[in-house]
Amino acid sequence: MSEIKGALCAMDKNSAPGPDGVGSAWYAAAWETVKEDLFSLFECFYRGDADLERVNRAHIVLLPKQPGASTPHAFRPISLQNCPVKIITKVLTTRLQRQIGNLIDMDQTGFMKGRSISENFVYATELVQSCYRRRRATLVLKLDFAKAFDSVEWCSLMDILRARGFPDLWCSWMEQLLKTSKSAILVNGQPGPWISCKKGLRQGDALSPYLFLMVADVLQQLIKRDGGVRHPITDDPCPVLQYADDTLILVRASVTDIRRLRKLLDDFSAATGLKINYEKSTAVPMHVQPAPLARMIRILQCKEGTFPQTYLGLPLSNYKLNMSAFAPLIAKVDKRLSGWSAMILSQAGRVVLINSVLSGLPIHLMTALQLPAGVIKAVDAKRRSFLWTGTDTAKGGQCLVAWENACRAKEDGGLGIKRLDVQNSCLLLKLVHRLFNPGSSSWAHWARGRIDLANFAGEVNGAHWDSLRALLPAYRCLSRVAVGDGSNTNFWLDVWHGDKCLAEQLPALYSHSTDDSVSIKQVLNQGIERWLVPRLSSAANRELSTAHELVRGITLSDEADEHVSCFSTHDLRLDTAQIYRASTNEGASCQFAQFVWKSYAPPRVKFFGWLTIQERLQCKTNLLRKNMIDDSLCDLCSGAPEDGNHLLFECPFACSFWEHIGWSPDSMPRSAVLWQISAPENVPSRFLSTMILLCCWQLWKHRHDVVFRGMEPSLPRLLASCKTECRLWSCRLPKNHSEVVDRWCDLFSVT
Repeated sequence: MSEIKGALCAMDKNSAPGPDGVGSAWYAAAWETVKEDLFSLFECFYRGDADLERVNRAHIVLLPKQPGASTPHAFRPISLQNCPVKIITKVLTTRLQRQIGNLIDMDQTGFMKGRSISENFVYATELVQSCYRRRRATLVLKLDFAKAFDSVEWCSLMDILRARGFPDLWCSWMEQLLKTSKSAILVNGQPGPWISCKKGLRQGDALSPYLFLMVADVLQQLIKRDGGVRHPITDDPCPVLQYADDTLILVRASVTDIRRLRKLLDDFSAATGLKINYEKSTAVPMHVQPAPLARMIRILQCKEGTFPQTYLGLPLSNYKLNMSAFAPLIAKVDKRLSGWSAMILSQAGRVVLINSVLSGLPIHLMTALQLPAGVIKAVDAKRRSFLWTGTDTAKGGQCLVAWENACRAKEDGGLGIKRLDVQNSCLLLKLVHRLFNPGSSSWAHWARGRIDLANFAGEVNGAHWDSLRALLPAYRCLSRVAVGDGSNTNFWLDVWHGDKCLAEQLPALYSHSTDDSVSIKQVLNQGIERWLVPRLSSAANRELSTAHELVRGITLSDEADEHVSCFSTHDLRLDTAQIYRASTNEGASCQFAQFVWKSYAPPRVKFFGWLTIQERLQCKTNLLRKNMIDDSLCDLCSGAPEDGNHLLFECPFACSFWEHIGWSPDSMPRSAVLWQISAPENVPSRFLSTMILLCCWQLWKHRHDVVFRGMEPSLPRLLASCKTECRLWSCRLPKNHSEVVDRWCDLFSVT
């Protein structure tokens, strides 16, 4: 019963229901009522006598793969199943997930816990660039499966499950779920006739991805066991990198190998039902002569491609990527901007779109690639322009606050916009961490056999290694090493004794070292003097005795060195959000952050308060400084230049307003220290920051009425607008605080 309830609780409560109209949220709410019936269904399913045909039904929703889809193949069929069947498949999925890692090849990274799409791409890049730089004749084949999930043959799936050792009981469960399934296609919201399914796996079923992986893994096993399709560099079987149905094969560019590969692909398709769409597949040659290339293309019947080639949504290339390779990213940003009615959005609304959409577009790229500085600059220019003008261009005078200040965290006085360069480095640190904690990463295991983890030097050719080596010092600051065999721990630069590395603990001795990449194991085997210059200074000699004591205290074991970071999650992955926060934390706390961002004011008013405190309001003194107007006299009093402080606190009109609601004008601070305002006895101190922002906001709006609408300054009208706004804001305050709103409204009353 606990397994059933756990599966139900793990399901998305907002997912669409199946044909019965009852979703997982209802079953969770009615658990005490339905649990016995669900348990009875599971018992019948276990025995194989459940009448699943009545409940194993689904509506198929056709989702367009791209805008303007008009033909059937341009839609993706998603199945909306009845919840009881979804609970059954969820329980089975949970069980299968415990073993799937032992059944699927490490080069398959789709849907696998502990495996990463970015590492798959980095591995592909490494293999491609290694073959290119070694001038090996290579064909990089990217396969496209036609209707992958929909074309799996059930009989083939059952044969695969039995061959992989699944018990007969499990196979009978799979047969029940597959053979009793019926679907109806929703067209304009109306279901069509019920269709009895004969093959394929439902997209939207929790179990389907893992069953598909079992089928797709057959291709891996065929190629590896055949031995006739060789690696471009060695005589090993060629690498087959997969992310679900996205498949990349690097094969030796010989007619014999290609002919054998085509035979294996055809056998795979015939056995499993997974048809390869050769018309959409591409073969990219490297160091291949035209004549044999033409023969190989004819054998494969696919089109010839060039680098960079899109793989897993990222630009795969045999050379270091330049700015032009990232043009699709810039185009995505432009497309988003063109679709938004930015001019009618407040600047606070634009910040939300920047943080939730624009800043998210490069993340997939940044998990695997170091973005060129020019790309980051181009994206930042568009984000900055969108923030201040709502367009894709902005002049310096239109940007009210420096971009680096806007990119600070809100706790540090910024808008919380992410710095892409720092975020990129934080995300790439996950790759560095993976090299020290390989887990089930095929790329990490491959790389560890070719590099020295003490300095990342070795037989690797990928262009990304320069970026990873540059991040190694930062990773060392974030990690501590529990010494095992000492082979992967840098004696000088890793933190393995105390809270600092030996280079900082023994600076004089370190300055006399001949190799700062030496490992602990090398020092113990050959002695520390082997890695120092012959003549030491007196300070270095004193530190040498300390180093000898440390070395004598080291006891090596047969275990590998363990690199642990305080930023690691429970599954040993790096928490990049925490690293980003630590990297951008400037130490000193921002005094006004809580006053502005923790208030209950609307977002646009918070943004106004943020500008006010930084003295960046578009008042007349600032406009005059930018040569946008000719005079800076205040329109409310005509007695002094209009800056933020004058407008809100020093203007006679503003003074009369504050005096009316209980503040002495002499006690008011400057606008730049707005958070220092304290409440007089007659003013409620609860939610003070919210109400101070309300008053300043209404003064600002009243000024606009005078400047742009030609209205006369009017204290009664200002008080009335404050009272109305206060009532509107009451819904933003926590419940049961209406008395505070009433007291403020009394202050705004005209006597």
